[in-house]
Amino acid sequence: MNESLKAICQLIAIISGLAAIAVWPISPQGHSTLIWTLRIACPILFALTVWPLILDGHRPNVIPDKLREYVREPQFTRDGLVFTLTSSVRDRYFEWNVFFQNYRDRHCEAVVLIQQYALARSFRLPSVDKRLTVRIPIRCDGGAVGRATACLAMPREYQGKENSFEVYASVRYPNGAGRQLRKVDALRVGKAKVDWKTSPSTPWLSQVRSVDSSP
Repeated sequence: MNESLKAICQLIAIISGLAAIAVWPISPQGHSTLIWTLRIACPILFALTVWPLILDGHRPNVIPDKLREYVREPQFTRDGLVFTLTSSVRDRYFEWNVFFQNYRDRHCEAVVLIQQYALARSFRLPSVDKRLTVRIPIRCDGGAVGRATACLAMPREYQGKENSFEVYASVRYPNGAGRQLRKVDALRVGKAKVDWKTSPSTPWLSQVRSVDSSP
């Protein structure tokens, strides 16, 4: 089931379930038609939204969770692409490593956006440091796994210090999303703003060291 559709079903199920519980103690006097309509409609709506969620929860996985075989870090997801982030230092450059797996059976194109905040200063709200913003393009076949590495020169004031960052992603399926191959159990991230009319790799290819995917 699509992640957005699942979230909508969960919201409707919660609202209709609470409404079904709340409407029964109300006396139908004076509003008998409305009360009885709600008494009948709310449980039906609850059942219609919960049943697909139950079926989706018991759907068998077609592919193994290859991603967890490589890394044990917390996983993120956006529209069928599941990924995780690690960091390292190589040749005196800071590296972001994005390990990913496509949970659908069609080829996808994605962009992972990482934004880091400037170091906190007294009486100033945190702001994004554009020097540390990285966009990592990803292309992945259906059910495949891979790794993309982006490197950048870390400014001296950030070296050796802890800092917070935000992660966004945008995913598209040029030939349609197809069938979901595995249940998603990861934290859904916000959507990154991407102009898909231009090639996603063109302006950011210099930041990406390698992109690899395999079934």
